[in-house]
Amino acid sequence: MSDADTIVNPRRAPRARVRCACRLSAPAGVLDAETEDLGPSGCQLRAAGAVAVGEAVRLEVSHPLLAEAVAVAGRVAWASAQAPWRLGVAFDAAELERAGRWYQALLASSSGIGPGRRLPDRIPLDATVWLGAPPRFVADLDRHEIAILRAVGEGASLRSVAAALGPRWPRARRALFSLLAHQHLTFARGAAARARDWERTLLQAEVALAPEVPATPAPAPVAPAAVPAPARGAARAADGGAGAGWGAPPARTPDFVGAGVGWRGAAGRPRPPEAAECLERARGELAEGRVHGAIALLRRALAIAPGDPEIAGVLGRLAFDGRRTA
Repeated sequence: MSDADTIVNPRRAPRARVRCACRLSAPAGVLDAETEDLGPSGCQLRAAGAVAVGEAVRLEVSHPLLAEAVAVAGRVAWASAQAPWRLGVAFDAAELERAGRWYQALLASSSGIGPGRRLPDRIPLDATVWLGAPPRFVADLDRHEIAILRAVGEGASLRSVAAALGPRWPRARRALFSLLAHQHLTFARGAAARARDWERTLLQAEVALAPEVPATPAPAPVAPAAVPAPARGAARAADGGAGAGWGAPPARTPDFVGAGVGWRGAAGRPRPPEAAECLERARGELAEGRVHGAIALLRRALAIAPGDPEIAGVLGRLAFDGRRTA
């Protein structure tokens, strides 16, 4: 089988799925972080801020089951381009012995901590995958993982997933192995979850992520004395102050998680006619009590008009109202 017909696993060493507290020291400063998985030669982290690929870092990793933390130096092998800020750190060769001893002590501290399933070094593109168990926290999913899970649906070959992602596929391949390692994807059809079991999780994850839209230059600052008080009040109302209702642009301090979705960046942009039509049809679906139809239309509208505050507001409320009643 040729290399063009397979996907190479970038992670060759086993990792334990364990959350350890971590202090990450990078050239720009110190960040709080948490491991998503950990091995004797590296780890995957979720950090409080961005760190660039290639930067030298130093980690101080601790776990309640061990009396002492371990300090280890390494280098950022990969990093997400947006929040949630996730990165992979490869430990320096001089640190491997000490990191390995601490890792083995962690495994020995509890029967509930163990290395994850060993994934094959290569997976054929013709292999079929199904959805596994959804994650406990939607923040555990990044944009590439969401795209893969959407493409898998009720089961799909990796070749068709790659075709669905198009130019995003080369950067998404690492996300594929992360999903397999965390058992959110499976090769066993008998262990598969249904696509509808994932719908609310994926919707909440999509709402919580900011859309990939080009950054717009910030407006020039205006001296406070040059802006009359009524105008400032009007600006606050336009941003969605107190009294903003269902489907209206959200307030600056929203009442639910995931209120980012690019609202500030989309302010003032005209809404494309197709997005406006989807929004009106979604309102009709909601009026008839057909929530799933409304969600599908709103997702389509937000894809056409990323960051539209009214569309994102309705979609966000549906997602998190669903969470409260689940």
